[in-house]
Amino acid sequence: MTSVPLRTLEDLRRISTAYRQTLILLTANRLGIFELLDRLGSATAHDIAKQSHLSHRGAEILLDALVAIGLLRKHADRYTNSSLAASALVPGCSDYLGHIFDHNLHLLSRWTHLPDVVRTGQPAPRPNEERAFRAFILGMADLAKQGVRQLLRAYDFSGVRTLLDLGGGPGVYAAEISAVNPGLEATVFDLPQTKEIVEATSQRYGLQGRMRFLGGDYLSDDYGGPYQVILMSSIIHSLGETQIRHVLGRCFDALEQGGHLLIRDFFLDGTRTHPPANAIFAVNMLVASECGRCYTWTEVKGWLQHAGYGHLKQLWLDDPPRAGLLVGVKP
Repeated sequence: MTSVPLRTLEDLRRISTAYRQTLILLTANRLGIFELLDRLGSATAHDIAKQSHLSHRGAEILLDALVAIGLLRKHADRYTNSSLAASALVPGCSDYLGHIFDHNLHLLSRWTHLPDVVRTGQPAPRPNEERAFRAFILGMADLAKQGVRQLLRAYDFSGVRTLLDLGGGPGVYAAEISAVNPGLEATVFDLPQTKEIVEATSQRYGLQGRMRFLGGDYLSDDYGGPYQVILMSSIIHSLGETQIRHVLGRCFDALEQGGHLLIRDFFLDGTRTHPPANAIFAVNMLVASECGRCYTWTEVKGWLQHAGYGHLKQLWLDDPPRAGLLVGVKP
């Protein structure tokens, strides 16, 4: 996302109604519209309403709106998936994003509390749903498929024997890195309720003997080790400064001498306004966490140096910039 100047009243109107297209997409995803059309090939609004237990009026209006924004095609009274929907919104497709979109629908209900969140500095009420947690973890798997490809281009894991994927969620980073580095053994550390998902990832990649799960809280429980490399992907933006300093110190203790800490996150420049996508994502962390936000490169490098890391290196993984990688070495 690049910064686009707002110049006209229409620009303001466009921003104020952008939620409409967002909710059309996220609702269709939640209702399984794209999966159903993939199975049927094409269908009428009556077919969709009947098989999905929807009102005919609701289904028809939603389907026509999906055509209008380019996610479906319509010929006579029959609807089919667009090529983009077929490649990204049908379960099992290579670029599937349905889980992260389901997570975004859960988040959207919390974003409606933003005025109160800004007033109080406290996050919006969290949905107490198993489905919300599962959508988050599986959504991280959707995003990890692209993120790990960027990481593998930027960092050479050849020769690495032991890797800790801290807060590794579904284990996709650990699995993808292990799959292309046969001599590497990976440990995924995350909350105990992610164990089933991580084990399924390990089985899917055929890594049962080289990838293990370690359940716990990374603020308090033992990481094991020592490890040659520790990966922290999308962790620090959910934490406050005191917590980050604590985790960096714990990682330092869990690394072997000469080991590398890799921090992949959504960094900001010194103005805290660029990249724009990261400045906006910081609002998401305001809504969703007690003390999270996006941090500047300078802030995180200072905390690494204070914790004892040296030979710091930073680079953007995306173009245009969004995800960045910061590498620190334990002397």
